[in-house]
Amino acid sequence: MTERIVKFFVSLVTPSPARDWTISLVLLIAFFLSLVAYAAYLFIGIRQGTIVGNAPEIVQVLPNVSRADLMNTLEVYRVRRANFESGDF
Repeated sequence: MTERIVKFFVSLVTPSPARDWTISLVLLIAFFLSLVAYAAYLFIGIRQGTIVGNAPEIVQVLPNVSRADLMNTLEVYRVRRANFESGDF
């Protein structure tokens, strides 16, 4: 039994173009199939929202501004305009 194992490993050292190209081709095909499977996993996961996650519902927050606040702001800008026009910076 050990002779067969030793013979197998010794045969790997000697070049065999058919065997080497077959091993290379099988490894390359396995690599590309794994890339395609990973791309499909990402595509389906992102499309369903399980990988990235769905965006939370947008809650629009409106500021609480009273009419008095608006009138105060308007008065401040009126005073600034009057000062600017009179040249009193």
